[in-house]
Amino acid sequence: MIKWITLWILMIAAIFDRKWRQIPGWLVMVTGIGGIFYAIAVKWSKIDWIVWMIGSMAFLSFCKMTKQAIGYGDAMMWSVTELYLGIRENGKLWITAFLLIFLFSIAGLLLKKINSKTLLPFLPFLAAAHGVLMATGR
Repeated sequence: MIKWITLWILMIAAIFDRKWRQIPGWLVMVTGIGGIFYAIAVKWSKIDWIVWMIGSMAFLSFCKMTKQAIGYGDAMMWSVTELYLGIRENGKLWITAFLLIFLFSIAGLLLKKINSKTLLPFLPFLAAAHGVLMATGR
């Protein structure tokens, strides 16, 4: 059930990312608060909370250091998805999404549909990756 909720969250975020190139604050806030309640309900350990906080801060710092090569919205969605899925599942999700966007980019470059300066929204690939992982049972 929680994976379906996460998929809906990602699909809504993907629409905003694709259409307006930003994730609304209300979406991050509502889903983040829900994720915190979920993490409390499943009794996260202190280590889980520390890993979540450090990972979230590191991702936000990475966004700042790279002048938003990866946007703040992506970093905030990292925090949200980690609350719902946990660190291992979230890691699999993000690695799969990076693989999908890499393959899409290579195909787009080879077919000359995009160029090296094209900026692609990441959250549609994150939602697609979550769908792929759910469909394959991973």
